[in-house]
Amino acid sequence: MPLLLWLLPLAAWLLPWLFMARRVGALLAEELALPDDPTGSASRPHRPAESWTTPAALTCRRDVESRQDYWLIYYGDVHVGTIAVRSGSPHDQPQWSWRCGFYPGSPPGECTTGTAVTFEGARTAFEAAWRVFLSKRTEADFQEWRDHRDWTAEKNRRFDRGERMLRDRRALA
Repeated sequence: MPLLLWLLPLAAWLLPWLFMARRVGALLAEELALPDDPTGSASRPHRPAESWTTPAALTCRRDVESRQDYWLIYYGDVHVGTIAVRSGSPHDQPQWSWRCGFYPGSPPGECTTGTAVTFEGARTAFEAAWRVFLSKRTEADFQEWRDHRDWTAEKNRRFDRGERMLRDRRALA
C-alpha cells in the first residue's frame, strides 16, 4: 500500500507530459521551414536545382538525453538553436523557451533568446529571430563552428585515450 501511495503523485505528474510530448513531436515532424534568404547570402548550403524554389529547412531533433521536451534545431550540420519546456518556472509564466544562434561563428551578443506560452509561439518567435540571424551570416561563420566542433571532438578523443593535446590547434588539421 505505501508503494502505491508513492506512485500515484508520480503518475499524476508524468501522464500530462507524455501526452504533450506526442503532440509536440507531431508538430515537429513537419520540420521548421523558413522562406528563402532575400539577401542571397553565401551561407546557404548547396541545394539541387529542383529545390531552389522551395524554402530552406531547419530540422529538429529531440534531445534523447533530456528528461523534458528539448528540441535541438539544426541548419545542415550546424546546431543553430533550441526550443524547450522551461524547468522550474511558475505555472503562470510562459512555459516554453527558445534560443537562436551559435558560437563560435558569431559575436557572443548576437544569439537571441525568448519565452512563449505555447510551443507554436516559441516556434514562430524562433523563425523570426532565425531570419534576422541568418541574414548576417556567411559560409565562413558556419565553417568556424564546424572547425570548433571537430577540434573539440578530437580533444575529447585524445583525453579519453590518455594522450596529450598538441599545443597548436592548427596542427590537428
